[in-house]
Amino acid sequence: MILAISLDAESDGLTQLFNHKGFHRRLVEESRRLNRYKRPFSLVYIDLDNFKSVNDQLGHTTGDRLLETVARTIKANTRPTDHSARLGGDEFAILMTETDESQVVTPVEKLFKELITEMNNHDWPVTFSVGVLTWKEDVSNINDIISEADTVMYRVKRTTKNSIAFQTHIAGNPLVEVAAVDTRSVVKP
Repeated sequence: MILAISLDAESDGLTQLFNHKGFHRRLVEESRRLNRYKRPFSLVYIDLDNFKSVNDQLGHTTGDRLLETVARTIKANTRPTDHSARLGGDEFAILMTETDESQVVTPVEKLFKELITEMNNHDWPVTFSVGVLTWKEDVSNINDIISEADTVMYRVKRTTKNSIAFQTHIAGNPLVEVAAVDTRSVVKP
């Protein structure tokens, strides 16, 4: 009974993905694993573009169906070892364990295409701004990782939308000086 209550406290009621609390706990665990065994991970932040218009024009029931569809698509396109979450509203995250920058590109691009296909199949006017941060060095502050991943995603949101930016954390460099951002767009089919 206590385990069930604990799991409920860490999951999003609508999507059944982890919520912010559950995701944060998994990120702490994975950071400890990286510090001990030096295995990198990648953090994928996904923000839905134009989601508010779905709620405003098609209603909140449709908006909920859309969020459930996004969650199902994420679950179907990630490994059992990955941890997916709805962080709130229209923001999702995926913690891809033991995944470096060379391993993260293909699965994230595949997920991106699947998400766009689902939106098109339902005639929902939503696209995705995706920021991917790969972390390969010891973690001293979880909030730094979250902040950097969020910044990568918002860089896409502010500039192009409907695309993916990949970045590898570089120690000692302020985020604004970190280059190595590869933005890829996927046009609707």
